[in-house]
Parts: sequence; C-alpha cells; structure tokens
Amino acid sequence: MTSQTARTTLTSNHIATSSFVGVEKAAAATAARVAIDVSGVAKRFGNHQALDDVSIRFQPGQLTALLGPSGSGKTTLLRTIAGIEAPDRGRILFGDEDVTWKQIRLREVGFVFQSYALFEHLSVFDNVAFGLSVKKVAKSVISARVKELLERVELAHLAHRMPRELSGGQRQRVALARALAPSPRVLLLDEPFGALDARVRRDLRTWLRKLHDEIHVTSILVTHDQEEAFATADSVVVMHDGKIEQVGTPRDIVERPATAFVKSFVDPRS
Repeated sequence: MTSQTARTTLTSNHIATSSFVGVEKAAAATAARVAIDVSGVAKRFGNHQALDDVSIRFQPGQLTALLGPSGSGKTTLLRTIAGIEAPDRGRILFGDEDVTWKQIRLREVGFVFQSYALFEHLSVFDNVAFGLSVKKVAKSVISARVKELLERVELAHLAHRMPRELSGGQRQRVALARALAPSPRVLLLDEPFGALDARVRRDLRTWLRKLHDEIHVTSILVTHDQEEAFATADSVVVMHDGKIEQVGTPRDIVERPATAFVKSFVDPRS
C-alpha cells in the first residue's frame, strides 16, 4: 500500500464512520435536503492560492458539479466542505449549522474517492456495512440497510465477493453504497469515475443521475470532464485559479458563458 493510498484509506475510515447518528435522525437529516453555504472561504498551500474568497450556495437536494481544469480549486473546495482541509478564513454552513471547524466524523458526510478506498480484506457486504458496524448499530438494521443499498447499486448478487474480484465500475459502486449507508446529510464525490474507461464512465454517470433522482441527497461532484458535468448535474460551477467563474444550469454554461475563460473552456475553438 502506498503512502497516498494509506492516507486515503485512513480518511475514508473517518468519513465512513462519520455520519451515522441513529437511523431515525439520519433519515430525517437526509429528508431535510440540507443546503450548503460557503462564505468567503480562502485556502493557501505555500505560495499557491488554492481558494480565493469563494462564496456559493449549493441548493438542497441538487446534484452540483464543480467543473474546471487541474489546479482550479475544485477538489480543495470539496475537501474543505468535507472537513479534510481547514480553511484559512471563511465559513461553511450545512443548513443553519456552522461546520467550519467541526471534525470530519461529526459532519455527517459521505465521501467517494477516485481511488475507491475499499477495504481489500472485507467482502462487498462488509465494506458497505463498515460505518454502521463501527457505530454498533443493530445487526438486523445493518443487514437491511446494506441489502437495500446493494440492490440500488445493482450489486446484490455480488455481496460476498471480495474487492479484487470486481471490475473498476463495480468497485466504485460499492464505494458509493458505503458512503450512502449511514444516510449522510451531504454526498461528496471527488472525480469518482476518473480511473475508468470512457464506456464505463458513460454508463456510470447515467446510473448516478438515476440514483440521485431516487435519493435526492445534496451532492457535489468534482470533475474536469465537461460531458460528465453537463450530463449528470442539475447545476454546474465553473472554477479557475481558485475562483468561481460562473454558476448555472448546463444549458446556461454552454449557451451563455459569463466570462472569457468559461467561453474558451467550454468551447476551445472560440
């Protein structure tokens, strides 16, 4: 295991156990479809200004794509919302709750990494059940929840397989089911399909859109793929050099680019 993989797995451990606060409370939190408000957030890494006074509201129950080239700040913004990174200044609210300095495990977020971050020694069923098991939820509740999610992600027939026996697309669906198991208030996806081939990416983004239409949890998807953002998201946030260039529907972004950068990014021929 590489040091980067180890860090990702450790972070996923914190996040996988963060959101279960009792089945009834978690279900109620999800039903509330919480908004996320980011206000004046800045983050610097050495001489690099990763986020520069970013303010935005992510609408409750929507799937929003953060779109931009490498280094635009989209992943840093996602990790700051999750609590993996701390902002240098600014505030982050989930609904009326200020979570700016709240620990990851208390934010009730589900996080899906590009690298899957599955536990290789656990079966598909036990990977999805992990966060609930750590919280000592009743086995009958865990079993029902895991079975429900594996049916949603169309992997019920593979419940007893090990991660090494799965394809990349199947592994990512397991990671998504695990993130959803504790009924998080917010679902965060960091380039979840980036390691997959083009055909599998197309299939999974269609599947993700369908899944979101069923669960309606407030979700943020980081991607550099315009086609993926426009086909999947309700709203698109275009970022560049740590700033937000434009927020709008996919059609708004394509037909009415607000800045020269957005115009050139969406249509390089312009």
